[in-house]
Amino acid sequence: MIQTRIETVSILSQLNDELVIDYDTGSVGKTITQIVTDLLALQVSTNPITVGTIQPTVSRAIRVQGDTILGALLKLRDTVGGYVSVDSDHKLNWMNNIGEDKGQQIRYRKNLIGITRTMDFANFGNRLYCYGAGEGDARIKLSDAEGQVEDYVEDAESQAIYGIIVRQLVDKSITHPDTLLAWA
Repeated sequence: MIQTRIETVSILSQLNDELVIDYDTGSVGKTITQIVTDLLALQVSTNPITVGTIQPTVSRAIRVQGDTILGALLKLRDTVGGYVSVDSDHKLNWMNNIGEDKGQQIRYRKNLIGITRTMDFANFGNRLYCYGAGEGDARIKLSDAEGQVEDYVEDAESQAIYGIIVRQLVDKSITHPDTLLAWA
């Protein structure tokens, strides 16, 4: 059996060395382009990454304290979706989709026969109580989001199979209820 180990470092990884002391969009929020521009302006590198093409047009309200620029971008990406990359010109690009659909598929057990999969259910939950910034009654919760009645989101399909499994998730960098709902 041939095993190959590949390790790479992308230009994007330099943002993992750039610290964000305190950044806050305020409760109104900003567009993804504005947030990316603001975060990249905090770089101290002599060869900084600049803003490239940013496709998502939604707004988010976030607060970042003591995280890296890369950490903040990845958490933001988790609420918006898409693909973040840096090209050879040091431009950060955030695309909604990458590639094109030519009908080809790479699928587990179909044409990836030699691949094994291990499922880890240690952090599995199908009723999630999610919280953002704040403490006590001032803590941001899901029911604060527009159109959300409950303090949780749930997946009825997996509940029918596994029963209700409750988990609590907290991300204190989220400062707006709608951002919290998108993250949940």
